[in-house]
Amino acid sequence: METEWWQARRDELLAMADQGSPRYVLNEETLNEILFDLLSIDVMDRLFYPVHANPHPKILRKAVEQGIGFRCISCDEMDGLLRDFHDLDPGCILFFPVAAPSRDFARAFDCGAQVVVYDPSTIERWPDFFQDRRFFIPWDAGAHHREIGFTGTSIKGLYCPLKRDGASVSGPDEMRPFLTETLARFPDKPTLILGNGMEQEMDREQGWVDVPALSEYLETFAQACPPFKLWLELPHGMLARAGVLITRTIETGEQEGTRCVKVNADMQSQPYDGRRGISHKLVNLSRPDSGKTDRTTRIIGQAGGGPGNLIDLQGAPAVIQEGDVLVFTNMGATGAGVSPGDECWKGVPQDYLHARSLCPVDIHEKQRMKHTEKQDNSSGRRAHE
Repeated sequence: METEWWQARRDELLAMADQGSPRYVLNEETLNEILFDLLSIDVMDRLFYPVHANPHPKILRKAVEQGIGFRCISCDEMDGLLRDFHDLDPGCILFFPVAAPSRDFARAFDCGAQVVVYDPSTIERWPDFFQDRRFFIPWDAGAHHREIGFTGTSIKGLYCPLKRDGASVSGPDEMRPFLTETLARFPDKPTLILGNGMEQEMDREQGWVDVPALSEYLETFAQACPPFKLWLELPHGMLARAGVLITRTIETGEQEGTRCVKVNADMQSQPYDGRRGISHKLVNLSRPDSGKTDRTTRIIGQAGGGPGNLIDLQGAPAVIQEGDVLVFTNMGATGAGVSPGDECWKGVPQDYLHARSLCPVDIHEKQRMKHTEKQDNSSGRRAHE
């Protein structure tokens, strides 16, 4: 079985726990692997990092250095990026608020960001404002002739979360008829943005994405539909794997036959137990060989979290004693339903565990070579034609 990163760096995590807990820890080595794998997908033209998933400044800087774009759900996120990274091209920002006043859209358009209009009624509410703008719309809105015709050629492309009515799309076969018909309507080569909502490609136990399967999945889209550019939003589940939450056991016992473990973290405000589309495991770093129990284990948060400050887990470590250091895995990112103002990022420090060695291949250089190869292949096809 492959060693998880938190097993390989157990001593460092225990040392961090001695400095104080609870605390989040993000592993740079895992983050490098994630970006390298995704940027190696040939069919993808651009990768976007969802800022709200984890706005740690070192992650944002790494994304800038590797030529990765950003998805922003607010003007505060967008303005913060432009303030902190003066050379950042605003065209690398995907501004996609669920709801926003017209002044926020105006700010995004004026600075040169890419804009997604989530609700078609927004366009109907301010028709004059959007009349001469170019923007993206959700893919299900594009299924209606009226929405596409409403702004003429101002639609640049479609944002597709690979979900419909809250349910995951099963695969390319389900989307192919729609995409073939819809993308053919665009006078120019459109852009298809595949956003978060890739649970069907995710191993729920690990919170990981099978990148070769994802690459094959995207290739199927590209081959089945009219020519289009493909942009990809970094899946929350992949980013989540790069981080853990360190806690320490305060007390153990039983209540009405249920095993109970009290920890010094707030269980109420954390995106635990798959509620946000990301699954987590509890690991005892102090006793790594303690095995698992089939009994339900109730993890109780430290006093002050309020009612409901607990979660019930299956498969928790079989041995947990007072003072043990516990980690919740897959805590490097919040899930799709969490906003930057939610409590899960407040009051808990987040450490950045630097890579033990430099990545042997420059990710940005690999991305540049990939685009050069695609251009050469395109030129070769034109010459052949």
